[in-house]
Amino acid sequence: GGDHLKIAFEQGAVDFLRKPAERVELLSRLQSALRLSRSIKRIKEQNILLQKQNEQIQRQNENLTELNGIKDRLFSIISHDLRSPLSAFHTLFELLEYDALTIEQLRDEIPDLTHGLKSLQTLLDNLLYWSLSQMQGLALYPQPMLLHETVEQMRSFFAVQLEQKGLQFENSVASESYVQVDPNILSLILRN
Repeated sequence: GGDHLKIAFEQGAVDFLRKPAERVELLSRLQSALRLSRSIKRIKEQNILLQKQNEQIQRQNENLTELNGIKDRLFSIISHDLRSPLSAFHTLFELLEYDALTIEQLRDEIPDLTHGLKSLQTLLDNLLYWSLSQMQGLALYPQPMLLHETVEQMRSFFAVQLEQKGLQFENSVASESYVQVDPNILSLILRN
């Protein structure tokens, strides 16, 4: 008997009873089985919880990847929008530095320079608004807006670049078209 029991335990046997069963052995084995059952149940519950957490982490990772792509596109657009007016100013100042531009020619360029500065200021204001919204959570303030009028403002905003590139801009939005939108978001969308 005892040698067989020792060999059985060494081989991994844990769920058998010798006959006739002794009360102490029976109770001990039942308690072990209950502890094992509870442990298995806890492990399964923890596995389910870990699986849910992994799924949530995976969704968050996908969202972060998408947001990172949006951020990269925004930086590309913003860089282009900043570069164009700054390049024009740089060229103008170089021409002035080398006396390749007269005062009269400079005066002729002042409206375009003023327009470029206003555009740059608007862009920087919108960037500031956007960065604040990112730090504080985006707070939208939708209001009714004439879409045609806003598109016209964008046409004016890009007039110099359109002219330089020889492009035509036709505003085909109906003059009485209203949209319910946050003005800063609409401006950002139309500009880009």
